[in-house]
Amino acid sequence: INAEYGERAGGSEGHLPEGYRVNAPILLPVSGVEPRSTSKASNFCFNWTYGDLKPEPIKTLCGRVDNINELATPSRLCKKALFQTFLDTYQKLRGDAMKGLTYRECKDAAVGYGEAKAALITAFKEGGYGYWVHKPDDLSSFAL
Repeated sequence: INAEYGERAGGSEGHLPEGYRVNAPILLPVSGVEPRSTSKASNFCFNWTYGDLKPEPIKTLCGRVDNINELATPSRLCKKALFQTFLDTYQKLRGDAMKGLTYRECKDAAVGYGEAKAALITAFKEGGYGYWVHKPDDLSSFAL
């Protein structure tokens, strides 16, 4: 898998804007060779990071936190929560330049990121590795 990933993404390395590079994550081999059956997949997944008091259980069908006595709430890893964290961090480092912008407007303002993503998509297409899956634009047009 490591070689395959590096081969697919490696073709974009020479076309990336300054300051960007292709990172090859260290992937460990699986212990079983049997294909994974999605019909047997768990109804829950968990995420946690350093400093969290406990893992966050997520219902895999809806992506929401499963609280026993509460309504299901969005995960701390949902797009809205991550966007809020980005805005908070950006404001601390660079001020209010992104205040009031939608998620899409903030992504579009990251010109280098857009160029790097385009180079990666082109490398995938030219290498015969398939196409980048695009989500509908209305899913990115939210503001906080």
